[in-house]
Amino acid sequence: MMTKPTKDQILGFYKASLQRSLDAYAKLDEKEWNKKTDEWTAKEHLALMPASMVAEGLPLTKQALAGEAAHVEGFEKRSDMLPFREKSMRAIADKSPAELLQMLQSTFGEHIQLLESLSDADLDKPAKSPSWDVPGTVRDLFFANYLFLPAQYQEIRKVNKKKLPHWIEASTPEQVNYHMG
Repeated sequence: MMTKPTKDQILGFYKASLQRSLDAYAKLDEKEWNKKTDEWTAKEHLALMPASMVAEGLPLTKQALAGEAAHVEGFEKRSDMLPFREKSMRAIADKSPAELLQMLQSTFGEHIQLLESLSDADLDKPAKSPSWDVPGTVRDLFFANYLFLPAQYQEIRKVNKKKLPHWIEASTPEQVNYHMG
């Protein structure tokens, strides 16, 4: 069984992953952002990250910290997740990659700043997400949002393999060991 991630582990991985994503995405040009990865373009996968953080990540984290029930309008149950996230993404998908990168930095940066202000006791407060089958903790919310970065990176990488190495291949030994454990 994996031990729960510490605040310092989450913070270190989260900050490094955000910066690594921003650095990698800065290498892509308009043509590369418009490549289709699946049903979406790489740019739409980029837009999904700040859109989801604003509509879901930040509100759920703040609600849990305030001891409030999780509530995101339009996202009541797990089956709402994909339509909700797509709707959120579509609301900002017309922005330029540069604007989306700035939004990615500011929204995830705000989430990281929130994490920095918390104690370990705060991280163990109960939390819930409509995308989860079981209750969790505030720690789980931060870890889930951190993991969203490498997940979307891998989606964007599918059509940009020459410029973006596989996430694990470019990870530090500490990150690889932690994730593989």
